[in-house]
Amino acid sequence: MAIVVALYALLMLQYLPETKATTVEVTVPVHPVTVGGILALQCHIQSMDDAHKVKIQRVGNGQPEEITSDLLYYPSALEQRVFVTKRTMPDGSNVYFMTVVDLTILDTGKYSCKVYDFSSGEYVKVAEDSIDVDIYYLPDPIYPQCQSTPSETKNINENVNLRLTCISSRGIPTVALQWKTFVDIDIVPRNKYQDDTVSTEINLRTTTSHDGVSFICEMTSPGFPDLIRTCQIGPITIRRQIEREHTEILPPVVTTRPINQDMLTSATCNTECPSEDQYIILYLSIATIVAAMLCLVFLTTTIIWCYKYNKISTEARDAQRNITSSDGVNQFMCHYRGVLIMPETPGLCQLMILIIQEAKC
Repeated sequence: MAIVVALYALLMLQYLPETKATTVEVTVPVHPVTVGGILALQCHIQSMDDAHKVKIQRVGNGQPEEITSDLLYYPSALEQRVFVTKRTMPDGSNVYFMTVVDLTILDTGKYSCKVYDFSSGEYVKVAEDSIDVDIYYLPDPIYPQCQSTPSETKNINENVNLRLTCISSRGIPTVALQWKTFVDIDIVPRNKYQDDTVSTEINLRTTTSHDGVSFICEMTSPGFPDLIRTCQIGPITIRRQIEREHTEILPPVVTTRPINQDMLTSATCNTECPSEDQYIILYLSIATIVAAMLCLVFLTTTIIWCYKYNKISTEARDAQRNITSSDGVNQFMCHYRGVLIMPETPGLCQLMILIIQEAKC
């Protein structure tokens, strides 16, 4: 009897419907996503029944944050920017579509989709899947920034230590910095990371080969293949140091040789003797200057003579007097500075006064 019951139980088990396990898979079809963009997340659930509940959660900065539970939204930072819909696919699976708009850096985190069985009145988790989402963003437009020590890159002396530094904020994913030049200078890229910054530097010992060279720092990001930002130092100028060579000063060597008259004439007159026209011009110039000087002397003498004659004529007119002789004939009496003159005419009086004055002078 017991054997018959066992055989019947095995037979019934063959006809019982097969129960499949519930599975869930979270995907983000479009990636990467950037600040200001849209995040589209999908939860694919297999073997889901009416007793199952679905919750979507985000963990950012170590703090879990509930987003939705069966299309019911929780108050969160995404509340005004998130939209969730459910669709049953032809193969019987269910897909939850979550869309987040106007992404910010704070939307970075781990997004999970959890399926709970609520048939017993309590939430029992039966499936879960998650995915890490990074919201890509670039550093501020002010980066990269180039700095040099010393800060002045014009007229740098040779053999001076020159440090060039390029710095930027990290961004997501972290940017890479690299120094470049258009000349053959060995530069090893070494990026340093500290907190939210990344930097790279090179140290040079200035030489004349650096004169006129520009150093360009190039910033790239694996998340933005088309991005290239640069900053530049230079072109720098190197002040050359002139090395003084100590050389022995030797007395000049003097050599002599006999010189004949023909050599002397050809050596002097061919290059130094003026032409005949030049002599004529020189003589005319000298004659003109001498004539001008003679005219100037004559003119000056004439002016002085006329001035003296006018002055003496005035004094003579004041000195001469009309006198009448005993026989009734008019005669002129002229006296000048105590000298009595008895000329026959006034003109002779003036002439005699002039002669007296010149004699006194």
